[in-house]
Amino acid sequence: MVIAIAAAVAILLVLFLPVPRGTCQDGGTRVYSALTYKIVVWNRLVSEAGQDGRLAAVSTYHKTSVFRFPDNFRSIDELWEIERADSGKINGEPGTSESTESGISIEETADINESESDREIKNMIGGNSYVWEKEGFGSNFVITLVKDGTFSFYEGMWSSYIGLGNWTVKDGILTLTEKNNKRTYRFSAAAGALVFIGEGSDRFVYVSVMDGDKFIKDNSTTSPVIVPGPSD
Repeated sequence: MVIAIAAAVAILLVLFLPVPRGTCQDGGTRVYSALTYKIVVWNRLVSEAGQDGRLAAVSTYHKTSVFRFPDNFRSIDELWEIERADSGKINGEPGTSESTESGISIEETADINESESDREIKNMIGGNSYVWEKEGFGSNFVITLVKDGTFSFYEGMWSSYIGLGNWTVKDGILTLTEKNNKRTYRFSAAAGALVFIGEGSDRFVYVSVMDGDKFIKDNSTTSPVIVPGPSD
């Protein structure tokens, strides 16, 4: 009986546990793969041509997409073609708002009421990933802050949960708010790190982050590579 239960749990983990596959060389897209689906957190540089056919502008496409069997076995380039076909229009007009598949609102316009110091912090931390100084749940615990104001976090390879939501900076405090359950996590921004503030923060799912724990900026994302996986 015990062996049967253990075997069933092992099969479920293999089928449904998403494993991080690294960061792509397209601007920072992250891939998480399981045997039955693949999660792609798009952060892809997209070029726009002018009327004369020359390069007019370069923007970044942000979205979190889920590709289910059998599409999860396609390469990242094939998934990008599917994404382009499904989205229709890849680049939003400046100053507009759109919504990702996960329901996260993307606001292109800045908050006119934010202070200059808060704006400087947002510019400093946006577009970066931060790794917990302690051991995550089976691997590194990584928080990624996208410049459009959305975030994702993954507590480790043994976790089946990926946190998604919006981040804001007010009075020098970074706040992450999850979209689905409204859990919030507060940090102060130091040089090259985010420092967790226990007061007013919810608990993470699989690990215990203590007040004062640091998430160190991952400088490797400046020259990202993708780790080959069975479906890439």
